[in-house]
Formats: sequence, structure tokens, C-alpha cells
Amino acid sequence: MTYTNFILKFNNDNFPNLHPLKEGFLLQMLIDLATRGGKIESEIFAEKLYFAQRMGEGKIAPKNQRQYIDKLIKVLVDNGYIESVEGAYHEVKGRIFHTSKWVLSTKTIDIIKQNMAKKKVIKKETIPSTKAATPKKAVASKVEKKENNPLVQVYEDF
Repeated sequence: MTYTNFILKFNNDNFPNLHPLKEGFLLQMLIDLATRGGKIESEIFAEKLYFAQRMGEGKIAPKNQRQYIDKLIKVLVDNGYIESVEGAYHEVKGRIFHTSKWVLSTKTIDIIKQNMAKKKVIKKETIPSTKAATPKKAVASKVEKKENNPLVQVYEDF
């Protein structure tokens, strides 16, 4: 199953009332950002233009990109997947940036928790091998030279 088909299946299974390539894709990107690092965050800081460019709207004016994302946000808020999106100042490594603060709803967080529980992998403990590995030869032996290249003849030392 390709990545695109996986995303479409995930969106159809978990978000049946959203368009899979518009609102569903935006929500999937938000979920990816929320689960980065192995823990679930309910607040995400990201620019609207970032999502618009990832969705293929990068060639239009920034004002129109923001309007496009605002329409998708309205649908997500109406369906209860996002609580709010507001402008905020966010500090990263001592610098302050103006960005958008996305707050995920409990409905979305519950969907994330259900899917993260399915994906947990149990790592089996591996036992190291006691058999010593044979060292690799840097120079081919006489037999290997004859087998690999029949035109080369190896002369014995007298």
C-alpha cells in the first residue's frame, strides 16, 4: 500500500465527514506534528502558509493561501476536530516568532491515542551470537583469482 493510499484509508476510516484531500489532509499534517517525538501534544505552533504550500497552493498569493486554509479551518472547527486557531507569539532558541497556535480537540486526541496503541511494536530482546565471525580477506587467493578470471595464470614461486 503506497503512502498516499494509506493516508486516504486513514482519513476515510477516522474522518468520514471530511474531504480526504482537503480537510482530511490538513488534519493529517496536524496529527503528524502533534505526535512528533512520541508524545501527543494538544497545542501546535505552525504557520498557515506552511500547510498551504504543502497542499500545493504555493503558487498563489500568500493572502489567498491564508484564505484557503481559513476555509478548511472553519470546516474542521465545525466538525469538532480543532478547538481553535489563533495568532500567537512563540519563542524558539531565544527568538520570538509570530505564528499560528492550533489547539486540537479531545475528539482528535482520542483518535490519535487509538491509532498509536495499534502501532506499538514490542521489541524482542536479541541474544548476541557466540559464534566468531570469519574475517574477510583483503587479497584474493590463487584459487579465487583463477575462478574469477580464467585468463590470469598464477605462477608458483620457485
